[in-house]
Amino acid sequence: AGSTAIVCGSGRSLLRDVPKIVEAKRDGANVKVFTINSAMRAFPEGVIDHHFMLDWSAKPEWWEGVNTDGIGLIISPAVPPVVQNNFKDIRYFSGPVPAADKSGAMEWDKVGELEQCLHATYSVMHLCWKMGFDRVVLTGHDYALTDNWYHWDARAKSEFAEKEKLHCAEDLRGNTTMTGWRMMRNMHVVNAASKFCDMDGMPVINASLEGILATERQAKLEDCLESTPPMLVEPGSFTVEPTEELMAA
Repeated sequence: AGSTAIVCGSGRSLLRDVPKIVEAKRDGANVKVFTINSAMRAFPEGVIDHHFMLDWSAKPEWWEGVNTDGIGLIISPAVPPVVQNNFKDIRYFSGPVPAADKSGAMEWDKVGELEQCLHATYSVMHLCWKMGFDRVVLTGHDYALTDNWYHWDARAKSEFAEKEKLHCAEDLRGNTTMTGWRMMRNMHVVNAASKFCDMDGMPVINASLEGILATERQAKLEDCLESTPPMLVEPGSFTVEPTEELMAA
């Protein structure tokens, strides 16, 4: 079925797919698992291949209590030692925070460059393209308060609503949900990037199936791992059978 990168965000829908990802890894599926931010703590040991952090937003609670052995950390050189000291396998990319001096800038010339748009998933998608994956599957990318949960392990509180300027929106199923300016911005960034990835031969499929990320390709996670190419499914239609037209798309 080709090589697949499963990119795990921190949305509430991630919980539904964690057991499926664990099973796929244990069955020897040709997949690599990338986690972002607090998604790392949703998985048991031995499942995650890479963890990605943007330099200015790393929080200790994302990795505290997690055995990071075997997890490759992908970060900017600007990430403070409190982050780097908790991982043994670290890969660097040139990040958005500039080097403080000329010598630092020279060191950054030795690391790879990733496209950036103030959103980790955007950079991970570029990394997956550089690594030559056949497809990228997104899960936990709700960009909305699924069942009033901001992250898979964090409920939205009143101060969060004020900070993010929450408002009503229609989710993939046609139901009313809540989202905010930052989630909307990131959703539009990933939606646009997925179109360019698709045009360049690396399909991006949203398997979150919750929230507001209405990419052109959507399917259940298990279908993404089995079909070649991945099924094209209309938003909200999660049981569509693959047809010759869909498979040729």
